Amino acid sequence: MKVYIHLALAYLKKQRGRTIALVLGVALAVMLVFGTNVIFESQSRNQLANIYKMYGTYQGIFTNLNKDLTEKIKNDKDVDKSAEAANLGNLVTDNGISMILNSTDKDYIEMNGYALTKGHLPNKQGEIVLESQALKKMGFKEKLGETINFKIKKEYKDENGLNQIYMENKSFKLVGILDKPKQYYEGYYSLRGFTYFKEGENNVLPDNLITYEEIVKLKSKANLSGQLNQIREMYNIGRQDYEVNSQLIAALNDFSAQNTNAFTYQFNILIVITAILLIYNMFNISLIDMIKQIGMLRAIGSSKKQVRFIIGFQSLFILIHWISSWSSDGSCIFLLWN
Repeated sequence: MKVYIHLALAYLKKQRGRTIALVLGVALAVMLVFGTNVIFESQSRNQLANIYKMYGTYQGIFTNLNKDLTEKIKNDKDVDKSAEAANLGNLVTDNGISMILNSTDKDYIEMNGYALTKGHLPNKQGEIVLESQALKKMGFKEKLGETINFKIKKEYKDENGLNQIYMENKSFKLVGILDKPKQYYEGYYSLRGFTYFKEGENNVLPDNLITYEEIVKLKSKANLSGQLNQIREMYNIGRQDYEVNSQLIAALNDFSAQNTNAFTYQFNILIVITAILLIYNMFNISLIDMIKQIGMLRAIGSSKKQVRFIIGFQSLFILIHWISSWSSDGSCIFLLWN
């Protein structure tokens, strides 16, 4: 048995260049197939993460709610996750910039895709966080602690059903800055600010003008508009008081189309065919020489079992050597034996 092991090793050593070329060929073919898939998958994950950063993870929103309705929607059987915030009207600046003012809720802010880049969320009356883009449009630097003056504007209907506008001057202390990816601000967008709010306290709006809005993520992704409409009808919410997160849905549809297009499929097929041809050619070249060696071994009296042992041992040796020389960073380092 030792004689045949020595014969197997001697053959590998003599054909070192061809053996290494074979192993490298197989490795490159495998890396070509799996490496390309990993690259595409990594790109897809990054694109998907960026979509959620821009447009948030919520799929729909209900507005003009009271506190009881927010609780009912939160506990609805079709809702996976929700977050609510008080609608405190709009902030209007002297140069005409307008932004939505909501109460501070961490989940609401995160589900909307905002990231807090500086400072902290408001924790007492008179504090506010704003988007960096809003500060830029207002001509302010990103300087925490600065006092900013706004007009609070809220449109509402009085007890007679007539349209009214509440307007009052209000000063806020900037305690935090929010941001979204640059691409978000290249299309249509709304600016938002978040301030401290607690029921029963002296807030920026009279209690009778405060309404709530709730963003939801549904358990099923099918027919989102239909599901949201069913929830609306169940809780008798007005037709104008709900909508789908259309920007997110459109972005996800585009993403899905890019990852299922014909070009990607054909490219993957081409990679697999190339890998098959590469492996086939490498083994074919090696097999031609191996047939000669088998003939010589049989000519000097080696049995079929002994020939199979030599070939099996050589294959096992190459496999173990290849696996053991695979570095932790994923690159293949082939150490030549002496």
